[in-house]
Amino acid sequence: MARMSPWIIAGVGCLGVAALGVVGIGGLGLLVSKSVSEEMSKPLDKEAVLAKLKLPIHPKAQWDEDLTKSIRAGSVVASKFAKLEMATASFRLSAPQAEVKDWYKKTLTEKGYVFQGETQEKATTLKFSDKDDIITVSLAEPAVLMLSRMKVSGR
Repeated sequence: MARMSPWIIAGVGCLGVAALGVVGIGGLGLLVSKSVSEEMSKPLDKEAVLAKLKLPIHPKAQWDEDLTKSIRAGSVVASKFAKLEMATASFRLSAPQAEVKDWYKKTLTEKGYVFQGETQEKATTLKFSDKDDIITVSLAEPAVLMLSRMKVSGR
């Protein structure tokens, strides 16, 4: 019987590792998809979400349940992998972004949060912190407000 070339053995080994990688990535994708579907189908308790968020809501902001559910689904999946505690909520605005941005800078600073900075990419994001949490206020067009409170383990 003829000996098999080491190149063939290496090729078969690499092919096996690649196949395992594809199966692993597919399994992870299925797990994430299932988690998101489960979260989207769960009922949303507005009062519980706002109590966990513990942030003031702009007077011209109206609760957006569908967007809050979507963001919650993503944050729950992220928290499973990254060991985060996170509360998020979304609102529709009937006020100009500049007014809302100034209101949050003033209101959260008065409540003892430290303003960490502002970024402007697809949305304007204000970042605040206190001794335990990171707070983000995101303003996106058209008239969307997203609030989040995140506690990273070890902080």
